[in-house]
Order: sequence, then C-alpha cells, then structure tokens
Amino acid sequence: MDARAILARSPSAAGRPDRRYASEVIRPSRVAAVAALTLLVVACSGGATPTTPPASGGPGASGSADALCERTPDPTTLPELPVMSARDQIDQQRALLDAFDEPHPALELGLRWLDERVPAAADPALVHGDFRNGNFVIGADGIRAVLDWELAHLGDPIEDLGWLCVKSWRFGNADLIAGGFGSLEDLLAAYTEAGGTPITEDTVRFWVVLGTVKWGVICIGQAFTHLIGTVRSVELAALGRRVAEMEWDMLDLLDGGW
Repeated sequence: MDARAILARSPSAAGRPDRRYASEVIRPSRVAAVAALTLLVVACSGGATPTTPPASGGPGASGSADALCERTPDPTTLPELPVMSARDQIDQQRALLDAFDEPHPALELGLRWLDERVPAAADPALVHGDFRNGNFVIGADGIRAVLDWELAHLGDPIEDLGWLCVKSWRFGNADLIAGGFGSLEDLLAAYTEAGGTPITEDTVRFWVVLGTVKWGVICIGQAFTHLIGTVRSVELAALGRRVAEMEWDMLDLLDGGW
C-alpha cells in the first residue's frame, strides 16, 4: 500500500479525528494511572510533589509515590486499548517508511539498530504514547494532569520515559535529556524511588531511538498530507523540513550522543 492510500484511509484525512478512547482515558481516574510517572518529571524539575487529580466525585489523593503506585490500574480494567510491543512498533514504522517510497537512510539505519536490540517483551502496562513536555498541565503544586491520550496503548512503560527524552521535546535545552528540564540520572533515580523497576541508560536509549524514528516518520507523513492535497497547511509542510533534524539526531544517538 502506498503513502497516498494510507493517508486517505486515516480518520483525520476524512475529517473524523480518531477519539475512540479519549472519552474514557482522559477522565481524572485514568490520569491517576500515570501519576507515578509524573512524580519523576517533577523530581527532575525540582518542583513540589504533585497532588493526584481527584477521581470523579471524590477528594484529591496524596501524591506520595507509594499511594500513586498502588492506584496504577490493572490493564484489564482499562478501556479497550491496542497492545503494542517494541517488535510491533518497529515493524509498524518500517512498513510506514517503506510506503512513502523515498530514501531516508539514517532512519533505516535506526530501524536496523533497533532490530538488533529488541528487548524482552514486558508485561503490558498503560502507556500514554505522547508523554512529553507540552502535554502536562502544571500548577504551583506540580503536575495536575496529563493531556492528549489519543495514542494510549498497552505496552512497555519505559516507552513513555524514552519518548520524554527524545531531543525534539527538549525545545532547545539539549543538555537536559529528560524533557529539557532535568537530567537522565535524576529521571532514572526518581523512577526507581517511585516504585519502578531499576532501568539502565541503554534501555532508555532503545526507546529514544525508536521515538526518534517514529517522530521522523510522522513528520514525513504530515508533509505528504500537505503535498498530496489531503490537507493544505503551511504547518504540515514545515514539519516535512524537520525530517532532516530527526535524521541528524538519529546519527548522533547511534554514535553515543543523546
């Protein structure tokens, strides 16, 4: 299937934004599901411990790591969500990149690197899918909510940490790997302190590489949406120029940078 056919089939191309899960997942009780991760972000930024958004009809809960980890839901209690392993996502990105039928050797190199390092499948957990600076509502008490759940799925929770560390979401603060406002060391230490299984920088790097491939492919797709006339937009056209940025970031990642 070529890129034109893929884009024509997308809900947004037909004027129907895909919000199948938004009405369920965006509820405050679902926001609490990633509250343990938001603790890490606040720890990296030196902010105050956040208060968990209140469940519907209930009072706010303590923002302690133990309390938040205990409230993380069993995946079987969530709305129906796709299951996306690392292997699934590598295959998906390769299929999309091939469909555009244009050369992007740096992204291809990234996919080959990922192929050689696929982690063991994790027990499926709730993954936000776009967990980054820009999707947090922040107040004086810390992070109050996490927005934009349309990419939510079940998979490896470290995917969210990797996406947070993709260079594009540092917005110019390249040396602060965790979202442009904290160090990777602080992020990993806070994740463990909050109850997460200790993880290595190599594990995070895998997901940063995959996230960089994914964002590069998304930028290609956005540009094609403009070029083939599905949606004429200067913004979409400009995103096509960012593909080269993702390719540069990929080469830096594979050479040991961040």
